[in-house]
Amino acid sequence: MKKALVVDDKKENRRLVAEALVRYGFTDISEAENGQQAVEQAVSHKSILIVMDVGMPVMDGITAAEKISKKAPAPIVLLTGKTYSQTVARAFSEKRAIAHRAIRPSVAMGKVCRSTGLRLPKSSSLADRVA
Repeated sequence: MKKALVVDDKKENRRLVAEALVRYGFTDISEAENGQQAVEQAVSHKSILIVMDVGMPVMDGITAAEKISKKAPAPIVLLTGKTYSQTVARAFSEKRAIAHRAIRPSVAMGKVCRSTGLRLPKSSSLADRVA
């Protein structure tokens, strides 16, 4: 079973990311609304992939990613609507995969696969392009 954790303070964004992950073979998707919830759920859910917004209340995505990496290591992809900021620069310095929200899901999944080593199911048309 492929487990993923989707973290965003906006419900609609969580839904869109979850739908994209289902198309790429993920069958158990957990959701969190902020970084603190993400840290808690990462430990209990044991996801093989975490997709998280950068800017959230309570705890931002990069701080949450740092904490998750220590407690429940998993590939983490950070999403942002910003093209450049101190936060985005910080994500790059932490060597996190980062994707702009405006890109197509297939492009985002390609970035996920290249940066995390995750392999897509053979049934996916994208699988051959990123493997």
